[in-house]
Amino acid sequence: MDLLRGIVTGKNQLYEAKNPESLVEMLEAKKLGLTSALPGLKELFETHNIRPQIQFFKGREGIKKIFADILNSGAKKVLQIVKNRELQSQGLDPYAREYVKRRVEKGIVAFDLHPKSGGLYTQERGTTNEKLKRYVRYLPPEVFSAAMIMVYENRVAMISTQKEDFGFILESKEFSSTMRSFFEFMWKLGSKEPDLD
Repeated sequence: MDLLRGIVTGKNQLYEAKNPESLVEMLEAKKLGLTSALPGLKELFETHNIRPQIQFFKGREGIKKIFADILNSGAKKVLQIVKNRELQSQGLDPYAREYVKRRVEKGIVAFDLHPKSGGLYTQERGTTNEKLKRYVRYLPPEVFSAAMIMVYENRVAMISTQKEDFGFILESKEFSSTMRSFFEFMWKLGSKEPDLD
């Protein structure tokens, strides 16, 4: 940033101060250049400083925190792989019901994969229900291991079976993108009706 202007007179060089207003103009020009570069710099910073984060939870209180995270994430869509009979056997029905109620209130649409047989299939759970903002496809039961897996925003949450009794939330752009692609592939293979006994 030049504040002086050189003037050559014969063998001598004299310096003259520039108008102070030009200093403001130079600063404004530099600010404008930096402002236009910020989006690219921010993207570069974010892609090089992403560190996947994981939180582990134990027991029912932990599971409530997982449901709360989905509700408070700002997501408008959640992809869920659900073994609802397992949730019932763990005594998680009250939490699941409250989660569904609040999910609907917040306008979060759920796309669920359920076992084609051996699950619970009512208006309240396990079936497509537009009032509850839930759309369902059915897959062979052997595909399901965990009680519930949920993909939302850049996160993947899991609630284990009663045998292992834990849950986690993993925040990772790459992992959530992979799980989303897996879910969408499975959704296309799923049938629209369960096998009712």
